[in-house]
Formats: sequence, structure tokens, C-alpha cells
Amino acid sequence: MVGIKVIGILIFMGILFGLSIPVLRRSPKEMIIYTIIVTTAGVLSILKFLELTVPTPLYFVSWVYKPISDLILLLQ
Repeated sequence: MVGIKVIGILIFMGILFGLSIPVLRRSPKEMIIYTIIVTTAGVLSILKFLELTVPTPLYFVSWVYKPISDLILLLQ
């Protein structure tokens, strides 16, 4: 059942690419950004159907900020 949903998402992504890429070929930057956004959305949708947890970007920010914050507090 999950496999059918994943295949459906991949088919839908293929249709989106098939309809949009010919129009976006005039602007390579837009095509690259569009490809990144659609691929990211597809991967997140597949992960949701597989019921896997995806960390939020806030976890990354706190992972980077915490050592810097601790260092600043230590130097005070």
C-alpha cells in the first residue's frame, strides 16, 4: 500500500517536471531552484508516507547556536 503511494508521488513529480522544465529552460537558475524545491517536497512527502520523523530546521539552528552561546557565557 505504501509502495503505491510512493510510486504515485514519483509519477506526480515526473508530470510536474515534464510540464515545467520546457518552460524553465530559458532560465537555468530558475530551473535549478525549481528542481531543488520540487525534489525536496517529494522527498518530504515520501518520508511522511513512510511515517519517518524529520527533524525541524530549528534543531539544526540550536545545534549550531548552543556551543557558541556556551562559549560566550564562559568568556563573560
